[in-house]
Amino acid sequence: MKLTVAFCLLLVSNSQAQQRVARHSAGVTSIYSTTTPFVDAYNDAIAGDTLYLPGGSMTAPGIIDKSLTIIGAGFHIDSTLATYQTKISNGFNFGENADGVHLEGVYFEGPVSAGTNISFNNAEIKRCYFNNSFNIAASSGNFTENLVVSECVFRNNLNLENTINCLWSNNIIEGKISSSSSNVFKNNIFLRNGGTCCSISDNTLYYFYNNLFENNVFYNSTGFSVHGDGNSFQRNLFVNAGPNLGTAPINLNNYFGIAQASVFVNQVGFTWLTSNDNHLQDPVTYFGTDATPVGIYGGFFPFKVGAVPQNPHISAKTISNQTDVNGDLNIQILTGAQDN
Repeated sequence: MKLTVAFCLLLVSNSQAQQRVARHSAGVTSIYSTTTPFVDAYNDAIAGDTLYLPGGSMTAPGIIDKSLTIIGAGFHIDSTLATYQTKISNGFNFGENADGVHLEGVYFEGPVSAGTNISFNNAEIKRCYFNNSFNIAASSGNFTENLVVSECVFRNNLNLENTINCLWSNNIIEGKISSSSSNVFKNNIFLRNGGTCCSISDNTLYYFYNNLFENNVFYNSTGFSVHGDGNSFQRNLFVNAGPNLGTAPINLNNYFGIAQASVFVNQVGFTWLTSNDNHLQDPVTYFGTDATPVGIYGGFFPFKVGAVPQNPHISAKTISNQTDVNGDLNIQILTGAQDN
């Protein structure tokens, strides 16, 4: 895939004073190099446009209320050495008109949310990092449906109160999850340790009703518990030998009491680190409903090493700090096309 020099410079404009955001609309690309390029590009965008965000920290619009594709340079520190991570420093909010949004390759420092009585449907969130909370608040029946969230890292708690018929696949989840009904969780890793003690909210999963869990890894070693009823568990790996799966669960062919030290190739504590290797030590024994390994490297959305987004990836760059005798600036950029 051939990239223009302008587009390459966009992607590597990370820690420089002036960042650049590209808006692709109806075959025309516009470059924004203002003090708030993401905000300005969003304000001009119409439904169906694609916004390409550079590496570095930037401010997002107050609300994403259009059907857009938004692609950053990635969140994984090992695969963004040339570009830096794309970081959103403020809160990130979805609006009622965000149906069909595709969001990929972004590190969110602030909370991500959709407000009360807000639904956005048929959206996809992929290969993003959430350092704060993720909250889709309650509604009066105006549900968010057909949301697909895959290959993401969640460092904090999730509230899914306003979601139904959504898919959470191949994610790494460190916190608790509250208020989920009729959603599907496949091939995730749940890292939170601890369980019920004094209140409903001490459960790792609470107010959970009629959800489907397949091919996940529950790394919790003590007190794992679910509050809710009618949840179905099939081909999940549990370190805990006797987890509380809530009221009237469906329990089929799960793996219980697996020694924690034997699960992953390398996992330090209950926090996700880029140095971790979450491949299974024994992928042949612990297979899921689709005959692929349980956890993030199995299923339909295997976790991509380095979490590189789908746009052409810059792995190395050399930019001279001055022009040569002919007035030319020497720029060498190594890129690679991505197939997904």
